Amino acid sequence: MLNVFIFAADLKNLPFMMIRYLSLDHCIVYLFLLLIAVVGWYVGRKNKDITEYAIANKMFGTLVLTITLLATYVGGATTVGQAANVFSDGIILTVVSIFSCIPLLFTALFIAPKVDNLKGCITMGDVMGKFYGELGRITTGVIGAIYALLIIAIQVGALGCVNQALLGIKASTGMIISGVIMVFYAFYGGIKAVTITDVIQFAVLIFMIPLIAFVATDHVGGARALMNKVPAEKFIIWGHEKFYYYAVIFIVWCVFPTFALNPPMVQRILMGQSKQQVRRVFLISAVFIPFFIIMMMFIGLSALASAPEIKANVALPHLVNKLFSVGIKGLVVAGLLAVIMSTGDSFLNAGGVLLTHDVVKPICDKKNKVINELKLTKYLTLVVGIVSICLSLLSEDLIKVSFWAASLFGSTITLPFIVGVLGLRTDAKSFFTAFWVTVATFVVASLYLASEKAYLAPLFSTLANGISFFGMHLVQHQGIALAHADEAAAWKRRWQHLRKQFIKALPTPENLLQYCQRETKEVAPRPFSFIVFCLFYYFIAYAVWALQKTPYNSAPFMLGVIALVLWTGLLGKKFWPEHLQKYFPVYWYACLFYCLPF
Repeated sequence: MLNVFIFAADLKNLPFMMIRYLSLDHCIVYLFLLLIAVVGWYVGRKNKDITEYAIANKMFGTLVLTITLLATYVGGATTVGQAANVFSDGIILTVVSIFSCIPLLFTALFIAPKVDNLKGCITMGDVMGKFYGELGRITTGVIGAIYALLIIAIQVGALGCVNQALLGIKASTGMIISGVIMVFYAFYGGIKAVTITDVIQFAVLIFMIPLIAFVATDHVGGARALMNKVPAEKFIIWGHEKFYYYAVIFIVWCVFPTFALNPPMVQRILMGQSKQQVRRVFLISAVFIPFFIIMMMFIGLSALASAPEIKANVALPHLVNKLFSVGIKGLVVAGLLAVIMSTGDSFLNAGGVLLTHDVVKPICDKKNKVINELKLTKYLTLVVGIVSICLSLLSEDLIKVSFWAASLFGSTITLPFIVGVLGLRTDAKSFFTAFWVTVATFVVASLYLASEKAYLAPLFSTLANGISFFGMHLVQHQGIALAHADEAAAWKRRWQHLRKQFIKALPTPENLLQYCQRETKEVAPRPFSFIVFCLFYYFIAYAVWALQKTPYNSAPFMLGVIALVLWTGLLGKKFWPEHLQKYFPVYWYACLFYCLPF
């Protein structure tokens, strides 16, 4: 009888519930999720084989490949987690995270030139099998799939948190709805669906995150007011109470390229059409990441300055709820969901492919069993996705487990992968000796280190892997042995080329002069058009200042006067002495850099 009354009460409140969940913000998010599902289904409906499902037959250009790489790299931890961490611990994580571009630069400079040696590989397990045999391939597939499973579960949990904090949808319901849509297009359409949906998701992300950062900073009175309102201890680096913790994170995650060479990121390398394309993709991504991290810093600090009493984990949702009106809020929520889903779907695709191609297929080949690899990959991708959703619903401490899984994967697999790609002579004995030494070190460190020192376990295991791997290599080969006799000469040429590129990139007066002369030769300067353009916008700015009664001895007015003086130099180019004419390109670019920010 009681259940009947409860059901009747729910029916009575049903109209109000329908109105609540059919608001403009909710409808925008529903349409976004529907768009992602439809696009993912449409672009991925004609996969013919496992190569097309895993790396899309290398069909994507540089722009699309860069976008899917960035969308994979930027996830829930980089957005909601980064803002929460800045709120609680200050800017120290921002400083560390800015250097996360180092692994991307390393990949661009040292891994990308070796891409031609990885032809025929479609997964990280394929590459490891090439260097360490079938057992090395299977080991990579198993550990990589477990790692991917846990990362997906974390992203699904983040989807639920965003839905609950910003839309009022129960966390478990948000996990199921958003997670099922992500699993649907990823398992059905493969990497083509993941890539194209990543492009849509990144388009939303690249607009929404700067918008949140700008509005949040403006809400507290601008950047200068923000710095004054935030407690001074939030800007401490060297004397921070968690300095050694963040130093370990810097070593393990930034100096050592653990995250930049996980299964989905290696998949992006293998999707490249050439080594030049892979190099460009990772270089562009390395330039973008620091700007994104800085925007998240401003969001976290703005939340702290405006509402220091809230919990750190709701810093970003609090700002969105407080600052954005109906409609805009829905777009912002869609942007946050896009950030999280773009990482989850990449790991989902990589995990399913690893499980089939690098674990099941080698075992079936040994037993002479023929399988439909494409169909099995789809089914196992679906299984990985469903298990991830179930883990998110059942577990409350996935972040810690995922951290250990990521640390174990990085310390056991990443170094052997790097040295194999770079041309060191490899063998299964070195790999598995280092593997078991690393696992033992990791387990012992995790069990016996005090809880406040547990963060040292990844560092110890990474050091153990390097020492044991190279120690075994030196014992076996009586020194450093390269896979090919001409590898040493190739490395020497590579270092000389990098040295020349580095010297050429230094902002010396001569390099700047040559750059400006080269650029102005391709596109001739148009000083008169530029001055007309500036005058128009300067006039608007001065009209606004006049309405605000800005005095004519103010800083903006004086800066405008300086611009006027610079323009006379542009218009009087033909009167320049002949020996100074070659410096006009430098003067032109100096005027651009000075005037355009206004």
